[in-house]
Amino acid sequence: MLMPSPIAAGLLYEPYRRSLLSNFRVQRVVTIDDTRYRDTEASTVLLVIDASRVGSRHVTIDRFSPTDGLTRVYRGPIEPGQRLDAGFWGAIELHRIGAPTLEQMGVDVTRGRYCKADADRRQHRVLHTTDLSRHQGSTIHLPDRISRSFCDDVLAETGDILLSRTGSRVRWEPVIVAGGIAPITDHVLRIRAPASVRDRVARSFQHPAFPMWLESVTKGVCASVITKRELLQMPVFSN
Repeated sequence: MLMPSPIAAGLLYEPYRRSLLSNFRVQRVVTIDDTRYRDTEASTVLLVIDASRVGSRHVTIDRFSPTDGLTRVYRGPIEPGQRLDAGFWGAIELHRIGAPTLEQMGVDVTRGRYCKADADRRQHRVLHTTDLSRHQGSTIHLPDRISRSFCDDVLAETGDILLSRTGSRVRWEPVIVAGGIAPITDHVLRIRAPASVRDRVARSFQHPAFPMWLESVTKGVCASVITKRELLQMPVFSN
């Protein structure tokens, strides 16, 4: 079966994956890179299922691209409901390192309350994914003052880490607020760590393992998305 990619990775499709893995023999799942359905940007996966057998023992996870062909990513047991995409299983060791997660370290992850269009209608100057994409460097200085009309917005302040939450052409790199304060849109995540672990959390977002981990948890059909739930499960890579 050729299916849109969320069947393999999306949270809403977890019951479907659980049913497939429990009631049928899922033999192989192929993540198809760099190709899309005609006239759409929908990404796809290929499911190879033996409907004559019950229960999946070992599942093969592959990745296919027009340039590199078929690449084996993983073969082994997969629990019912677990993700079936090559991105996740290609970085499975990062999910099993046993380090404390952001949630366990008391980190708060919050998205903005308003979309860019709503902010524009309210004549609010907000920090959006386009601003993060245009910005160069790992730190950013925000304005020093804001209007009291922003009191119900989610504000980014010194020490916070900002990361795009969703988008098709965004810059998937964390940016640390080095000074100032500004409201963010609902497409931006604000990561705020307790003072006692702030430096350690910041180093984890700059760790070489972070880009691979991030790629393993982002998903989407046309635009990539990372959820608060997944980000809170990120291991703290730095000591």
